[in-house]
Amino acid sequence: MESTVADAIATGLRRYGVEVVFGLPGGESVDLVAALERASIRFVLVRHEARSAWMADGYSRIGCRVGVCLSTLGPGAANLAAGLAHCYLDRSPVLAITAQLSPELLEHHSHQRLDLHPLFAPVTKASWAVHPEDDVTRVVDEAVRLTRAGRPGPVRLELPASVVQSPARPRSEVTADGEPAPRRVSRDVLQQAIAHLRRARRPAVLAGLGLEPSAPYGLLRRLAESLGAPVVVTPKAKGVIPEEHALYAGVIGLERREPSAELLRQADLILAVGFDPVELVMPWDFQSSLIFAAEFANEDPRLPSEVELIGDLGATLQTLAQESYETAAWSSEELAAARPVSQPPGQPRSQRVFPSQVMHAVRELLPDDGIATCDVGSHKLLIGKLWPARGPNRFLISNGLSTMGYALPAAIGAKMARPDVPVVCFIGDGGMGMVVSELETAARLQLPIVAVVLADQAMSLIQLKQEMAGYPPTGTLLGPTDWCKIAQGFGARGVVASSVAEVKAAIVAGLRAEGPTLIEARIDASEYRSY
Repeated sequence: MESTVADAIATGLRRYGVEVVFGLPGGESVDLVAALERASIRFVLVRHEARSAWMADGYSRIGCRVGVCLSTLGPGAANLAAGLAHCYLDRSPVLAITAQLSPELLEHHSHQRLDLHPLFAPVTKASWAVHPEDDVTRVVDEAVRLTRAGRPGPVRLELPASVVQSPARPRSEVTADGEPAPRRVSRDVLQQAIAHLRRARRPAVLAGLGLEPSAPYGLLRRLAESLGAPVVVTPKAKGVIPEEHALYAGVIGLERREPSAELLRQADLILAVGFDPVELVMPWDFQSSLIFAAEFANEDPRLPSEVELIGDLGATLQTLAQESYETAAWSSEELAAARPVSQPPGQPRSQRVFPSQVMHAVRELLPDDGIATCDVGSHKLLIGKLWPARGPNRFLISNGLSTMGYALPAAIGAKMARPDVPVVCFIGDGGMGMVVSELETAARLQLPIVAVVLADQAMSLIQLKQEMAGYPPTGTLLGPTDWCKIAQGFGARGVVASSVAEVKAAIVAGLRAEGPTLIEARIDASEYRSY
């Protein structure tokens, strides 16, 4: 059987360790789906194209490899663009493949015809069409490498219907392990940074998502300990330093006024390690001197820095950590003030449970290596600050785009990447209403994910903003929903929990189940006013 373009794409993906592709096929992509099967790559049918991108994100983040999603042309591609917006702003190395009309039809046929290049330009690092004369092996190699080069992000390949069946050119010899290592920062620039660090009396470290993929967590802690510098993390960097560590100084990037941000304002130097400005809700307004250390450029937007250490992050931190410094002048009281604390307002209403009680119950029962995904809403502000991540890449959240509905698809992707690790998803009833059909995907795949629906029948974050502005709750209240029956209709287990004991019992049963479990945790949302 003659090798086709579809076969060359599938073989190229397999070479990079891809084992799963998420998506919704169309008539134009059936040949590619068949080629994926021949290459021993599992194709996972999802219920909406945007969610395939979020699954690919979770798969990529947990599996430490490129995530791949697939859509048809026209409406499918348009849906996928919304999902890739998350991957773009949350810096996820995801490869998207979309179908397109055959070139001979584009000029005189309008049904489902969309010019996809301008549609995807704002939400991808690059986007280009595959042609019959292309060396497809090289095309796939270039696309995968680009998703991970510099600042990670999504790349799109457009596959016209007539091209996918075309004979493939003889493939080039490409090896997936041939990626060049990041260049090292020059000694002169490193010495400038060391001089600034030695002069600082109150340095602080800000750790962000760019610590991936090099993962120099131990070196980061060694440097912080050598400096005596507190470490503030962004939500996507939770777990890079143990939260019981004496230098842990809280989470930044969830709202405009945060204790950790106040600590950074008191610093005379900020060492930003793998930090990306997209991780902040607020604009960068710190007046402290800044050393910017990352494997991507200081841009989008550029931060005012004294020194930029752009290159191999592990090597950079190793060099800095080997030097001697005076211990920073931070008090234990200052560090304690920057750490978030749980502040439940008394007792919850009858037959209700506070969101923080739900979170603590899950944390108590989830193993240290367990993965938690968190959706967007009032609960994101609470859980994003308070969830004790016991290791890096064990807490997934949409923070750059902050899109509702992310948590359940991300949990599916994470579980596909690590079937041996338990996964719990926190999601509000507003967000769950947007993606609930993916419970059927989890049930079909027999994934024992536990989806905790924090049910208060409201878009509570917006409702709180209305309340603060003196407006009535217009357009933010939801009707009653029987989440258990909906879960059962999709083949999942459904349980109602109105107390801490009921939450714990449901979590224990869900972690032992053979398929997905939905826990309708009936919460007292008044606690959100405390955060």
